[in-house]
Amino acid sequence: MFGLIWVVAIIAIGALANHYEKERGRIEAFMFITVVILTLIFFTVLAIASKLEVFWWQ
Repeated sequence: MFGLIWVVAIIAIGALANHYEKERGRIEAFMFITVVILTLIFFTVLAIASKLEVFWWQ
């Protein structure tokens, strides 16, 4: 399931970054991609950790 979400997210990120690069420039598009991918990694790790029940509130 995470793999499918990542594939769809990477395709969407690519399309958005291409549009963003045309509007703002290459550096800002790179920063945009970096922030989005780091956010995806954070929520993926959070979801996996939640499934493994490693948080104190579970």
